[in-house]
Amino acid sequence: MKQIRSEYQFLDHDSETTLAPDGNGYRLWTFRGGKANNLLAKVLETKLGEKITSSNFSIGFKEHAGESEAAIRNALAELRDEQRPNHEDAVRLAELCARGRLSKFEPCLPDRLLNEYLAEQLTAWG
Repeated sequence: MKQIRSEYQFLDHDSETTLAPDGNGYRLWTFRGGKANNLLAKVLETKLGEKITSSNFSIGFKEHAGESEAAIRNALAELRDEQRPNHEDAVRLAELCARGRLSKFEPCLPDRLLNEYLAEQLTAWG
């Protein structure tokens, strides 16, 4: 635990998330997990443009998406006010967010049911 804490000392421990410069862009440290970060990254791409990546711990903003800290913070505030990402975002972006097949039955489902299934799986972070 001490080693892991020392690796992340730069983070603001009083904040739920930390936005920090990262090379030629920014990194948003959320520690919310791969599913949540992946969905949030896809929703942010609709506001900021492409080149947003995600991992279990963070979301990375590069090129056009990472040009402005103010733009990132504004996009995050808008999403928070709109209570997004939500189930509708998950359904709309299900195919983009799914990393690999989640069920062997996916090829049997019509698109609408497949997107509902994927959305349910992608938002089940409890």
